[in-house]
Amino acid sequence: MTKSAAEDKLQQSIFKETGQAMSATDKVTLAWFRENRFRAMRQSRWEASSQDRFLCDWSNYSKAKLGDVPLAKFDKFILQTHFNELPAANYSERVVKRSKTLVSSVFIEAVDMGFLVSNPMAKVELPKCKATPKPVISVEDARGCTTPFHHCATA
Repeated sequence: MTKSAAEDKLQQSIFKETGQAMSATDKVTLAWFRENRFRAMRQSRWEASSQDRFLCDWSNYSKAKLGDVPLAKFDKFILQTHFNELPAANYSERVVKRSKTLVSSVFIEAVDMGFLVSNPMAKVELPKCKATPKPVISVEDARGCTTPFHHCATA
């Protein structure tokens, strides 16, 4: 283990045992802040389905690329290029929006808690995304509807 990795692990252990925050240095990564500050503060207000969705979105779309980056190193360029890559990888607009909203919320909290002076997500724009095909029910299928939640027309 490198000295830097050992120091990170020590800081995380100290926080878990004492609740004392790490200083806002280059050692505080987005993943650490998200897990030990953002999620710890907010998850009690989330429904179980929201917790699962947030964890899934973070794990699948942002953690690998952004998680190990120190908070102090983020700028608009790093974040905008990350979100530009998602639609290029065929992710839907809905996925890109959710991921952007989640990451933005984490940075807003980092600013509020004094870990950052300004929010690097503030001017990151949603990239253009490919249209996602949406299923459309035919008139004939709608008339034959037997689902109790629909008021089906009778022919």
